[in-house]
Amino acid sequence: MSDTPIDPKLLQLLHKGEFDFAEQRLYENHFSNWCQDIQSTFPFFRKSEIEHCWQKVFSRFKKELLDQTLRLTETKVIGITDSLPVHLSNMVKRQIGKHYKKVSESSDDYRVIYAIQEHQDTYLSDIYYHFRELFLGYANRHYPNMQQEVIQDIFQDALIVIVEYVKKERLRLVETDEGSIIVGLKNDTTLTTLLIGIGRRMLAKASNKKKESLVDPNDFLEPQYEEQDEDEEVDREEMAKAILKVIKKIKFEEKQLLFYKYWLALSADEMKVLMKAETAVAIRTRLSRLRARIRNLIKR
Repeated sequence: MSDTPIDPKLLQLLHKGEFDFAEQRLYENHFSNWCQDIQSTFPFFRKSEIEHCWQKVFSRFKKELLDQTLRLTETKVIGITDSLPVHLSNMVKRQIGKHYKKVSESSDDYRVIYAIQEHQDTYLSDIYYHFRELFLGYANRHYPNMQQEVIQDIFQDALIVIVEYVKKERLRLVETDEGSIIVGLKNDTTLTTLLIGIGRRMLAKASNKKKESLVDPNDFLEPQYEEQDEDEEVDREEMAKAILKVIKKIKFEEKQLLFYKYWLALSADEMKVLMKAETAVAIRTRLSRLRARIRNLIKR
């Protein structure tokens, strides 16, 4: 692979670990062109969906830098063959390409989504019992001690999530020149595996409580564009444990920053007032440095 020149200001931000600013610079300087190009290739995807894919791609790029799969020199990113904007744009296209599926009108996935979209109550009843048997079989194998009432209620909640995905058009049928496609469904999965994937997370959450109780299906309707992989969930849990250990080592003011940003979800302008900072930029800089410090502590 060849070394690739890079925007000096962008490279400076990446070297400092100021990834939020780097992402913003890439977005402002390149995203409008990417979006036009991508929408011409995938006209059935919405801008908000392309933006979500971009955010996931940049997170992956950041991880590759932190893991040193990609390396920064004084002038270049080593490990990519195209310019960085082209490299990231191609990653977004590949990400999008994984999240739609060609289907025939006779397929179960097509018929289920069509029935939900068109409010076909008779077929929806058949769908309910078809999914129910599959889900109960899975749950009883993996959670043999869980009460049947809890399992059945969780199944219904998981099915509600699928229905809401369709109603909110996160899963939707689109007719194209090449035939019918389902936008939002991975090209290597089915609605059945998606349903069980959602239900698996609900079952795990319910089984971890001291007393079996229902989970809120709204917890699984966050605006994420794809379901989590098992590896992702494990990584997230391990990272959470590591961060909890790190929090014990940081100052009170730094804990306040994290609390305002990630618990209360305040903006930099709101945090500026509470933290008595001069500007919102100063708050973002402090957050960026704190995140870099936390990453270094985690690695130790």
